[in-house]
Amino acid sequence: MQALKGLVIGMGLLIVIGMGVLGYGLYKKATDPGFKFFKDASTAAETAAPTQPAPPIAAAFPPSKIGSFGTKSVPLAPGETLEGVTPNGNYLILHLKGSDGSDSLTFVTMNGGEVIGRLNLEPLK
Repeated sequence: MQALKGLVIGMGLLIVIGMGVLGYGLYKKATDPGFKFFKDASTAAETAAPTQPAPPIAAAFPPSKIGSFGTKSVPLAPGETLEGVTPNGNYLILHLKGSDGSDSLTFVTMNGGEVIGRLNLEPLK
C-alpha cells in the first residue's frame, strides 16, 4: 500500500511539473515567437556558424599565395561601377552595376587577372 501511495504522489508531482513547464513554454512562445525548447539540427548549425565578416581579400590571399602577375585591367562599360568583390577559390567575383541599374558578375582569375566570364543578371519576367 505504501508503494502505491508513493507512486500516486510521484505521478501527481510529474503532472504538476509538466503543467508548469507547459505554462512556461506557452508564456515564452507568446512573448517570443521564435522560442524553442529544443533546437533541431538546422537551427544548431545556423547558430554554430560564425557571424564575423569575411577577412579582407588582402589578408585571405597574400601575394605569396597568389604570385606576381603585374598590372591587369578589367574592362568596364561606360558608367559601370564596382559594387563588391568576393573571393571564390582561385577566382574573384566582381559585382558590377551599370548606369541603367543592371547588375552583372564578372569572374577574374586570382593568379593571372584574366577575365574568364561575365554573367548579366536580369529580373524574371
